[in-house]
Amino acid sequence: MGIVFLCFSAFLLCNMDRVNMSIAILPMSAEYGWNPQTVGLIQSSFFWGYLLTQIAGGIWADTVGGKTVLGFGVVWWSIATALTPVAAKLGLPFLLVVRAFMGIGEGVAMPAMNNILSKWVPVSERSRSLSLVYSGMYLGSVTGLAFSPLLIHKFGWPSVFYSFGSLGAVWFTTWALKVICFPVSYHTCKDS
Repeated sequence: MGIVFLCFSAFLLCNMDRVNMSIAILPMSAEYGWNPQTVGLIQSSFFWGYLLTQIAGGIWADTVGGKTVLGFGVVWWSIATALTPVAAKLGLPFLLVVRAFMGIGEGVAMPAMNNILSKWVPVSERSRSLSLVYSGMYLGSVTGLAFSPLLIHKFGWPSVFYSFGSLGAVWFTTWALKVICFPVSYHTCKDS
């Protein structure tokens, strides 16, 4: 059950990091003078990277193992999230690249998760486990949309990216200690 909870929390973080821009874009566009077209470009840049890694993430998870790919994805998107305020300050091209990089990290999460659960969870428990894990996405959206305005109001828009991005470091530390270092699974964990 620990692996299921960690996968759930990865998806929770994934969507928290994804939706925070929806709220932060308002004070950011006011600060940098972005027009609606620029805002749309920034919002869509995440999906450029996300699209690139959906299929590649599945192939990679099958090749090197889902737990490695998911760990990489969380670290990658968390770093990109934390770098968002710096990139915005440097200029629009930097911000677009960082948001696309964030999409690259998040794009591998779903294929890696499916790979992990297929190896770690018995068939009789998979439906329940998948339901729990994927509910993390919805709870992440709600959590991100609820806490972003509070953080922005109290500490400014960069705080959303720094705080949400730093949660990935906490998650990865737990993941490394509980999953990567101790490979015990349903199928004796060849590489999972």
